[in-house]
Amino acid sequence: MTDAQSSSLKRLQIRGSESVTPLIQKIGYQYMTDFPSMELILSKATSAHGYKSVFHGTADIGMVSSDMPDELLRQIQDKNGEYKYTLVAHDALAVIVHPSHPIKTLKLQDLKRIFSGRAKDWKEFGWDDGGKIELYSPHPTQQSFATWRRLVMGENHHVTIESKTLSDNKEIIQAVKNNRQSIAYLNWVAAHTAGATALRIDDSYPTSETISKKQYLLSQELQLFSKRNASDHVQRFLDYCTSPKTGQAIIRDMGWIAVG
Repeated sequence: MTDAQSSSLKRLQIRGSESVTPLIQKIGYQYMTDFPSMELILSKATSAHGYKSVFHGTADIGMVSSDMPDELLRQIQDKNGEYKYTLVAHDALAVIVHPSHPIKTLKLQDLKRIFSGRAKDWKEFGWDDGGKIELYSPHPTQQSFATWRRLVMGENHHVTIESKTLSDNKEIIQAVKNNRQSIAYLNWVAAHTAGATALRIDDSYPTSETISKKQYLLSQELQLFSKRNASDHVQRFLDYCTSPKTGQAIIRDMGWIAVG
């Protein structure tokens, strides 16, 4: 690329949630192919970074999968109408067990007790000879770990150090398949694609329908956060992400839950 070509590029700075990044990365590659004059620069971090980057003007678009932090809400309460959300996909966490596991449903409070280490034996949940509960979790650096803390554990509870942490979804799925006493959580798309045995949570089973309708408790929305009066090239990318023929088609091809 020549200096002249480089200087003529219009750049979009996009920062934020690790959960949203794979989708926007894939869509972004196709977008830059369709619009060669555009360059997308992605930085993977957290939803909080996505919000703050847009608010402070260091990014055009924030990738977010959780609500705005209270601290930031207080800062922009008088300017809240200046920002908007664009929903691009639905996501969730799945809780998986061994295929022969006799327990098929747990409550949200049960999960908190199990993963905080307060409940240690399956007999507490009706499996009398189940023995010790073996726990597996994503690595703390992964977005799934942070999402689990937000949706299940809450601010005052932590995942017990007895939970074995694994950095790859395939490793988690295989570990659970190898251990009848195990339980784990991970991204629903990875669990669903691998055919893992997922539990019902508070009598709701994770499917594309229950997740998109937010009937499943561990659901979340993957969104793009931007200024309401965004520039034309920002709005064009947002429209590209939500179009059934472009962004949403890519999301479906990836096996994720598209909008609409």
